[in-house]
Amino acid sequence: MLGEPALPHPNKIARLQFPQNLAHTTPAHQDYPFIQGAAETYTAWIPLGDVPRELGGLAVDAGTHRGGPYEYHLSLGAGGMAVDPATLPDRWHTADYRAGDVLLFHSHLVHRALPNLTPDRMRLSVDYRYQARSQPIAASNLLAHTGQITWEEVYRGWRSTELQYYWERIDLAVQPFDTRWFENRDREAFALAEQGDPRARPALLRIAHRDPDPARRAQAEWALAALDRADAGRMP
Repeated sequence: MLGEPALPHPNKIARLQFPQNLAHTTPAHQDYPFIQGAAETYTAWIPLGDVPRELGGLAVDAGTHRGGPYEYHLSLGAGGMAVDPATLPDRWHTADYRAGDVLLFHSHLVHRALPNLTPDRMRLSVDYRYQARSQPIAASNLLAHTGQITWEEVYRGWRSTELQYYWERIDLAVQPFDTRWFENRDREAFALAEQGDPRARPALLRIAHRDPDPARRAQAEWALAALDRADAGRMP
């Protein structure tokens, strides 16, 4: 597909979707704003076991990979931002997934999770991503997911070093991560926080824990504290 040897991204993601947690179902989005780098990157979404529709599998909006990146706004769910559904064509497709299935799609294809409607089952899946070795890769894809754990911690206890840091043995064109898609999300989060709107909380938590700018982290922590005070004031 890529026409040359592939690079598996070191950043691999496990997804856990809780039953009946409908407000935080992963919204419509493209992977590109989150991974960037190569224009031709592919995600392999793999269910860990059977995932019928009611367990919350993945749905894709056919043809949306041809339009480039969409505009994003604050949203609940994974990533904290989403494409406005009103701007999308209504060409959604899904399936009852079985153990052993792999859904492979382009990083510009809009997709979303279906809600986990089961009373007591967790939906488990993983995301693996691949690109051509000669293409650029964003620096964040060389870290463990969200950078909350180091590779030294990941590799602790491994019996072999053969596959550790495999990307460091490849001459990669590494690019800085572009935050432009996240700036609107963050502005909307701070604006909602000023109104005491709890929908701002997940995005503010991401900023407080992950933003490289200490001033923005402090601003998010202040806004979170204000939301806490507002919540306490609403309690009977």
